[in-house]
Amino acid sequence: MELSIFLFSFLVPALIGAGILAVWWLVPFLRRRPWLRDSIIGIAVGAGLLASYRAENGFPVFPPHRSDVWLGWIGPGMALTALLGALSERWRAFPWLELSGLLFGALVALMPVIAWSVGSSDRFKPLFPGMEGVDHVMLGVTIAFAAILLGRLQEVRPGAIIPCAFAMTFTVMSLTALASGWISLTLFLGVTAALCGASGLVCRLAGSQSIGRGNAFALCLPLVVMPVACWCKATPPDDLHWWFWLVLGGAPFLLLPCENRWFDRLPSGGAFWLRFILVALPAIWVLVLIVPMLAGEASDELDEFDAMMQMYE
Repeated sequence: MELSIFLFSFLVPALIGAGILAVWWLVPFLRRRPWLRDSIIGIAVGAGLLASYRAENGFPVFPPHRSDVWLGWIGPGMALTALLGALSERWRAFPWLELSGLLFGALVALMPVIAWSVGSSDRFKPLFPGMEGVDHVMLGVTIAFAAILLGRLQEVRPGAIIPCAFAMTFTVMSLTALASGWISLTLFLGVTAALCGASGLVCRLAGSQSIGRGNAFALCLPLVVMPVACWCKATPPDDLHWWFWLVLGGAPFLLLPCENRWFDRLPSGGAFWLRFILVALPAIWVLVLIVPMLAGEASDELDEFDAMMQMYE
């Protein structure tokens, strides 16, 4: 990897996102705004992702002319989702969270239809190559389900554990994308992981506060969409199976069964690290499985032309 790519596609975007978090934390007027507190992680990670995509490909266009352009819209989508989710915090009673999650998932699943309706192309293009109607439905259902679960989890589990769990997950996802041969997605996921880690530090400094519905919804977007993009567009080694992504995507939700009276009896520090270890175990397992691929020990004979054409669909 060239130094310029590392600087402008990873380091600078991560610093931009970290700067947004730092300004929010250092300015009391901003820190006291509930809607900003509940959306700052989504805004910071979204800004970092947009800067990373901008360094690689320029600003994303709409409607996208290639499927990889959708990745450029994840950053702005996270910021918008975080703000709208934060504004919806006033409706906490059932079923407002559930309805918000379902609407969020449906909107993501319908994005190809929206792009086709406002574009000039006569041919409907799926979100990513090879996806059919049922795949878009499953994508929307998965995002909605993840948003609802994480939205409920953040209401009962304040503090830094949720951002730290996502930081661990996105770190291993970034290495899995590298094993799949997609450098740009590796950098996007790396930026996301770094800013989730920075968000965990800010949450720790801010005390025992929940991350908010907006941030919870926003984190679900890269958690689901980026693995789907990598599986559909990249040409991974034969030993890299689809369920690697499934294990990684489900790892943060291992925090859910930790909400019981046994964990409540533990010291706060011990409970934090036990929760983190439970999330880290499946991620480390996947990491161990992909290490030979990262080292080049599991390389296969791939049709490079077909792989290139698939990446640019």
